Amino acid sequence: MRLPPWIPALVGALVVVFGIYRIKLSLRGDEAEEAARRRGGVYGMPRRTHLLIGIVYILMGGFLLLGAFGVNLLRR
Repeated sequence: MRLPPWIPALVGALVVVFGIYRIKLSLRGDEAEEAARRRGGVYGMPRRTHLLIGIVYILMGGFLLLGAFGVNLLRR
C-alpha cells in the first residue's frame, strides 16, 4: 500500500514549520529565557539546544518533502 504523495508532503511541511519555531525559540531574549527555565520542560532548554534541534527538524522535513516529490536519495 502506497501513501498519497500529499501526506508525506504535509508532514514534511509541518516538521519544517516546527523547526522554524524551535529556531525562533533560540532567538528569545535573556529575560524570556530565564522565565522559560523557571517554567521547565521543553522550553527550559538552553538556546543553543533549540537552535540545533531546529536545524535537525528542518533537515528532516526537507528530506520528507524531497521524498514526497519523488527524489530518491538512497538510489545508486
